[in-house]
Amino acid sequence: MTESDLSKYFWLAKEIEALEKELGSNRARYIMDENKEINKQREKILSNKMNEAARELLCIEEYLNEIDDPEIRLILRLRYCMRMTWEAIGDEIFMSPSGALRKCMRFLDKCC
Repeated sequence: MTESDLSKYFWLAKEIEALEKELGSNRARYIMDENKEINKQREKILSNKMNEAARELLCIEEYLNEIDDPEIRLILRLRYCMRMTWEAIGDEIFMSPSGALRKCMRFLDKCC
């Protein structure tokens, strides 16, 4: 699995957050009777994105379960499943952010 494959969930989750925020802030505008069908369609788009994100997360988890090194597994899980920053990952595993990033990139370069 490449870094791009792993990042797909990250970006889908960000897209979902943006859609939820946008739908929530505009919900009052779409309550009118003539807009109910449009609102339902937009909610369906959001639901489809959430399902896609869940499938991507499952693929990542299955990939992580195949990795023997628990440190690498944890770094990848924190970054690509939990969507943590490199600074937060470094704090979590008592390592510098650049050290965690370097370990991740070396692993991905070597295996992919």
